[in-house]
Amino acid sequence: MSRMYLNVQGKTKIPWTSVESFVFRFQTRIYKASKDKNYGKMRALQTRLAQSLHARLLAVRRVTMDNSSFSMELVRTLKFDASIRGTKCSLDTKCRDRAKQALAKMVLEPEWEARFEPHSYGFRPGREAEDAMEALASLANAWQAVLLADIKWHRINTSCLLEKLDISCPVMRNQIKAWLKADIMTGFRPGPLAPLLANIALHGMENAAQQLAEGRVILVRYADDFVVLHKAPRADAKRNKKEQTRNARRVVQGAASRLSQWLQPMGLHFVPSTQRTTGFHFLAHDGRVAPSKKSQETLLSQTRFVIQSHKGSAVHRLISALVPLISGWGNYFKFSECSAIFHRMDFRIFQQLRAWVFRRHPTWGRQRIKHKYFPENQTWLGFHGKKYRDNWVLYDSYMSKDTRRQFNLIRLSWIKKSCKHEVVRSSPFDGDLIYWSLRLYHKNRGHV
Repeated sequence: MSRMYLNVQGKTKIPWTSVESFVFRFQTRIYKASKDKNYGKMRALQTRLAQSLHARLLAVRRVTMDNSSFSMELVRTLKFDASIRGTKCSLDTKCRDRAKQALAKMVLEPEWEARFEPHSYGFRPGREAEDAMEALASLANAWQAVLLADIKWHRINTSCLLEKLDISCPVMRNQIKAWLKADIMTGFRPGPLAPLLANIALHGMENAAQQLAEGRVILVRYADDFVVLHKAPRADAKRNKKEQTRNARRVVQGAASRLSQWLQPMGLHFVPSTQRTTGFHFLAHDGRVAPSKKSQETLLSQTRFVIQSHKGSAVHRLISALVPLISGWGNYFKFSECSAIFHRMDFRIFQQLRAWVFRRHPTWGRQRIKHKYFPENQTWLGFHGKKYRDNWVLYDSYMSKDTRRQFNLIRLSWIKKSCKHEVVRSSPFDGDLIYWSLRLYHKNRGHV
């Protein structure tokens, strides 16, 4: 694409598919060069990508896609200049700075995706919380002690992080240094580059913990929250349970001390939240990799609030408010051990609805209420267009422009436990398009 091309084309006429394909091809080449430790080729590719018009177009589009402020003039002038527009508080509100951060992320992310440790899941392309929980599920029968902790980002050591980044381009290095001094890591609205810089700062934690315990410790991290699991070696199998527990606690405490020392040069603070040998709570799941009691009570509190706030509303309005709440919670936990919990949660929500309908019609009999709100022998539309039969589903309908519109509430038990989530095994930049296409296809169908 030339400058003359930009002068005559608007954002709606830009071939975005070709732009994204161009950037992705460069990112896969950067990823491969980083994997092969061909750093000279990697730096050359990063420089070409940062200077390309395609990358600048895509960076501006990504930071302005939620509004109509896409600017062709911004695309023309977008470049690293080691400056920030405004004060610390206004940094993240400036479109130019956010676009430059998006451009820097495009350049740096493939390099570090080739380096990141396997059990790091937060804020990485192609990875999500379900991957972290499935990884913990595969280790659930092996751990004897566990340490949960998070990290406080008070003031990161700029020099240490820049040294770890090892950026050869002085302009980009100075630009990132300016952003770090402006506190993009801890601001009210972190920029697009902040999650990647956080993962880079924490890269190496897993290896540091394993070296201390000779491979008996496994660290699973999601962003700045992580779990340290201890597995007793075979030589400890003959020890009694109390002795094994004491030894496991000792190893986990040693890992905590080691990680605290490891984080100090980066200016980060290690905050252990709990150390247990019976169970743990991580990413709204408990140690059995199932919805925790706290997350269950949170959902029930939310449904109770919605129901109480619709005391005089039409039934279809209540259903419309509850469906996204219930489906969002169910989709998050559908890959865990959830079948029994989902049935129990359905019953608890039904109790709330039953109290609501009796409050609306205190003089009606049970059969009349049942016939109006919970009709029998009906087929209901559930998740992913599937149909279900149930006699206790909240229902409503009304006429709109000579058309009868029907609404029914969904049930968590309609989500099948057969939804098995496969832990991600690579990066989207590895070029394995078949694997990622199938993974995306199965994810959209409700199972991976």
